[in-house]
Amino acid sequence: MSKRISVFVILIAAFVVTSSEAFAQEEYRPTLGIGFNGSVQKPFCDVLHTGLSLAGEGFMRFLISDGFNVRLGLGYGELSDGFSYRTFHTTVFNADLKANLYLVKSGFFRPFGTVGFGTINYNYHIDKPTALGDPLLAGKALWDVAFILGAGTDIMLSSKVALAATVDYRHTTTDGLDGAVKGTSKDGYLTARLGLVFFAGQKQRSEQELLADVATMPQPEQSAAGTTEADDETADILALLMGTKTPTTTETPAAASDLQKRVEQLKSQISSKEQEIATMTKDISAKDTKILELQRELDQLEGLPTDFSSAYKEGLRLYSLRQHDRSIAIFSTLRANHPRHKLASNCIYWIGENYFLKRDYVSAIEAFNAVFGYSFSYKTDDATLMLGRCYNKLGQNDRALAYFEELITKYPDSEYVSKARQWIERIK
Repeated sequence: MSKRISVFVILIAAFVVTSSEAFAQEEYRPTLGIGFNGSVQKPFCDVLHTGLSLAGEGFMRFLISDGFNVRLGLGYGELSDGFSYRTFHTTVFNADLKANLYLVKSGFFRPFGTVGFGTINYNYHIDKPTALGDPLLAGKALWDVAFILGAGTDIMLSSKVALAATVDYRHTTTDGLDGAVKGTSKDGYLTARLGLVFFAGQKQRSEQELLADVATMPQPEQSAAGTTEADDETADILALLMGTKTPTTTETPAAASDLQKRVEQLKSQISSKEQEIATMTKDISAKDTKILELQRELDQLEGLPTDFSSAYKEGLRLYSLRQHDRSIAIFSTLRANHPRHKLASNCIYWIGENYFLKRDYVSAIEAFNAVFGYSFSYKTDDATLMLGRCYNKLGQNDRALAYFEELITKYPDSEYVSKARQWIERIK
C-alpha cells in the first residue's frame, strides 16, 4: 500500500513540473471545477486504538466568485483500527455539500475554510474475533448524516489546474461506525485529502498578446513632419465636411478631385443612414400604436358571447400573421351574421386594415367609409386617420390633409391626434 501512495505522490510531482510552464502565460476566469482526490481517514469512536484507511472522492466546484464556491462530492472509503490490527473495517459512501470561503483570492497559494453537511451510508464488518463491535450490526447497511468543518488550500499549478489539499472532520449522529454502540459519544472521523482540480472557463487575452497584435499591425508611412498620411487625409476630409477648408492651389487637380469625391460619398452615406433611422423610428412607433390598438380590441371582447369573441380573436390573430384574405373572410362573416352587434363596425374597420396592408387602398377606403354608416362605433377616429393614410398612398395629399385635420378638430381627445400632426408635417 505504501508503494501505491509513493507512486501517486511521484505522479503528482511530475504533473506539477510539466504543467506549470505550459499554462503559465494563460489568463482564465473559471466558472466550474471538476476534480478527484485520494485520502486517508481516521475514526474517532469507542474503540481506543484506531488507524488510517484509504478513501477516494470525485467532486465538482461551482465558482460563485473569486472568493467563494460551492462543492458537491461523492466518495467511498473505509474506517478501521489500522492496517496492522484490522480487527474491523467499516465501508463508507459519502455525498457532501460544502461551501469554501477563500482567505486569499489570487496567487499561487490560496487557503480556504470549509463548512458543510452530507449523508453517509456505512456498513460495519468484523475481520477478527477480537473486534469490539456488536455482531448484530455486522453486514447491515445504515444511513446517517455528517456535519463537516475543515480547511484546505489550492496550490495553483496553472490557471486551469490546482493541487487541492484539505483536512476536515465529519461529526455524525450515530455511535455505530465502529460497531461498538456504548452510548458515551457520537462517532466521527478525520479525513485528509490530496487531489487535482481542473477548471473550465473563458480564456482572456493577456496584455502581452494585445501588445503583440498591435506590434504586428501594418503601420502607415510617416511624412517628414512626423504625422502619418492617413492622419493628414482624415484631417482634410473633416475640414471639408465642416466647411473650414477648401482644396488649395498647392494640391494637384486630381488629388483635390479625389478628395472632394470622397467627401461627397461620406455625405451620401450619412444621409442614407439618417433616412434609415427615421424609417425605423416611424415603423417602431406605428407598431407600438398597433399593439395598443389590438390590446384595446381584446379588452372590448370581455363578457361577449364565446362564439363571436373566439372568431373575432382569430380574425385579429390572422391579421397579425399577415394572412389577410383569411382575416377578411372571418370579419366579413361576423359582420353579416351579427349586423347589430356593438362591434360590427369594428369588423368592417379591420377589413379595411387588411386591405390597407394588401396595398388595395381603394377597397380599404370603401371599408373605412362604411364605419361611419353605424350610429355608434368605437372606430370613427381610427377610420378617419386611415382614410388620410390611404389618400396619401394614392398621392392625393390634399384629401389626405383634410382627413388628418378633421381628426384633430373633430376628435381632439383621440390618441391619434399626435399621429395626425406628424402626417401633416410630413406632407407639408
